[in-house]
Amino acid sequence: MSWWQIVLIIVGSVVVGIAVGYLVNLLILQMSSAIRYSRRRVPARSISGPASGISTGPSVPDLFAEIETNRRIATKEWTGELQPFQTRAWDNRGEEVHSLAVEIRNELTEAYSDMALANSISWLSSEMSRRSPSLDESYTKLRTSVATRLNKVSVLLSEEGVLTESRQANLN
Repeated sequence: MSWWQIVLIIVGSVVVGIAVGYLVNLLILQMSSAIRYSRRRVPARSISGPASGISTGPSVPDLFAEIETNRRIATKEWTGELQPFQTRAWDNRGEEVHSLAVEIRNELTEAYSDMALANSISWLSSEMSRRSPSLDESYTKLRTSVATRLNKVSVLLSEEGVLTESRQANLN
């Protein structure tokens, strides 16, 4: 066998290996996407049609309810109690949030990052008995940031008409 045949066999093997690896990767992505989609919780009800007066946008009522709850936590007067924010719907949102506008997604991402930090401070305070004035100050700054971002998200959602009936009633 000459040297060029050996090189041709090696190059051919590499190309076939890359192609097989790529196809296996696509298969794994398809399967994981199907599993994630089948695990996604179907909302109890969705608003539809012109009868509601609200355009039908992405159906994420659990996330909207969680945003409203967190907005209330962040905007109420601070009594010195470190109250954790809710993040379950955000953590389990799947692909649904990607249908929201980019600006809304970015604000929600930043708000939930701040909430995670505030929850860490709350956990340190309650579970580890680590409380200090500097942690309290950090917590209040994070609450203010969360309130600002969630208020902005509320305005953006109302401008787009992507609100549930209960959320619409809370804004009025």
